Amino acid sequence: MTHFRNHLFSVAGVAAFLFLAFATTPTDNRNNRSASPNTTRYVNSPSSFSGKLADNYVDFTFDYPNSWKRITYSSNFVKVEKQTSGGDTIENFAVGWVSGPRSMMPQIA
Repeated sequence: MTHFRNHLFSVAGVAAFLFLAFATTPTDNRNNRSASPNTTRYVNSPSSFSGKLADNYVDFTFDYPNSWKRITYSSNFVKVEKQTSGGDTIENFAVGWVSGPRSMMPQIA
């Protein structure tokens, strides 16, 4: 009977492991989330860029508050700002790229 119980525990352990392994499998559903009603979704697109931005393109998506303004004349992939009624920037968020010697990247980051 002890031998049978040990096998039962082994099978239960493997089942629990498989359940946890499949439950934590990464998925790529970032773009499937629905945006909050007070936000705008930005989705990066390779067709939007040329030159260095095209050469360094990466996929990304993020949501930003509807009250923020997207800056179209930026040298970044995207830049959004919260502005005063007079047009002064209060906060901003930008996604760009950086280059330099590979050995310096850990210090720059």
